[in-house]
Amino acid sequence: MVRLDTPRDTAIVAFSCKDCSSNVIVKSDEDTLVNEIGSYSGTTLYGIRGSSSTAPLTRLQITADAAWTLTIGGINTAREVGSFPLTGSADDVVMVDSPRDVASLTHDGSSNFVVYAISGSDSDLVVNEIGAYEGTVILPADGGRLLLVITADGNWTVD
Repeated sequence: MVRLDTPRDTAIVAFSCKDCSSNVIVKSDEDTLVNEIGSYSGTTLYGIRGSSSTAPLTRLQITADAAWTLTIGGINTAREVGSFPLTGSADDVVMVDSPRDVASLTHDGSSNFVVYAISGSDSDLVVNEIGAYEGTVILPADGGRLLLVITADGNWTVD
């Protein structure tokens, strides 16, 4: 059990267990942030969507069969990029300074590919597929920065 000294309404949660070979679970009171089998390394978001948006992050329960690392930070710790294109492999949280209102996305994994796009005034689930994906989506367009929360088990692109 990991208890936070200061509760957080929103948090970027980076977790890595590269030598894990069994269940890897990172769970708060309100939400399961990671649920994988085997090696895992990724970044996710707490507090913007679903049940985690109603309660601050105060503690995490970790299930892992090897040494792991955990880093919890604010939205300012998201990976920052100026604009598209973006590439990655696995879960990630990316702040885009100059986004477009439409993007083409790809994913070559075999499991869930989920992308949330969060702007200053809107939050949209823009992709929710299983397996490989290729498509074009509308993104929130309020003229500001855009936070992308990506769940993926393979390589992905946003362009």
